[in-house]
Amino acid sequence: MTPKFKLNILITAVVAPILLVLFSFTRNSTPPAAQENTIAATQPDFRSEEIFGNNMDESEFDQNPESFDPITNKPITQNPEQKKAAIAVSAELLTPQKEEILTIGQTYTIRWKLSKTISDVRIVIYEPPISQCGYDTSCAAQIGTAVEFLIAESVPNTGSFQWQVGNSIGKSLPASKYNVRIETVEGNSLGVGETFALVASKSEPAQKLELAVPYDPSQMPAHADPLTYSTEFDTLQAVMWSSSPSIFYVDIFIRSKNSSQTLYQIAKNIPNGHLIGWQPNKGDINGRAIPAGEYELYVQDNKNPNVKSHANPFVLQ
Repeated sequence: MTPKFKLNILITAVVAPILLVLFSFTRNSTPPAAQENTIAATQPDFRSEEIFGNNMDESEFDQNPESFDPITNKPITQNPEQKKAAIAVSAELLTPQKEEILTIGQTYTIRWKLSKTISDVRIVIYEPPISQCGYDTSCAAQIGTAVEFLIAESVPNTGSFQWQVGNSIGKSLPASKYNVRIETVEGNSLGVGETFALVASKSEPAQKLELAVPYDPSQMPAHADPLTYSTEFDTLQAVMWSSSPSIFYVDIFIRSKNSSQTLYQIAKNIPNGHLIGWQPNKGDINGRAIPAGEYELYVQDNKNPNVKSHANPFVLQ
């Protein structure tokens, strides 16, 4: 077995489950407008009877009124009056604003406005599932958020809260992108703010992008060959990268190794979720076919074309 074959098996084994989860979520959520240029994937329609069996009454799952707080893991039991109150009140997040950049350690004022007055509120900050939803908060609410931080468990509803950026109850927040959510003290969501970035310090190195897949063969063991992407059928091919939190949208290009003038754009102005599934047989964003051959791929900041990853080689066949 050649090193190239072993490495392609490894990449497939690692990336395939990620893409399966990613695009199953994407199918079952409302696609954000910012992702119009991404390539939609066709997924099987898994119906409830296929999962639970025809004799299973799904209403059984709705009979337990008790749910669990995702942060404290404590049960939340609400009476009908509490639920009515939660529906009657909504919150508008005023700050942080869209694409605002905060520095860990600074003091920052989170501001909101409620449609009706209540005495106390709860403040949560979460990492949005950007690779599945972009910056669509309704999509994030539908599929759920895995990483959440409790900023304030119960504070007076004054419309503002002084936050020591990066601090939460029991944990510190790493540099990343986040959203603020205002809740009732019982844990009902009242409103969600825009996505903002948290950076380590003002002296943080300049913005950067690093490409992970396709990989750099010179950095792989056993003198690996470039990764091979297939144009057969509608096979999803992974493109993965890392970046500074302050980069919100990216473009992705490939260029021919035989002619640097031959450039194809395969993604434009997509939310920076560090992962997409690319279908080479669909061509570039304009539908232009991409012939088999040797190419290089790179990811670029949509706002600053001078910020881009290294171009890693791959083979299209």
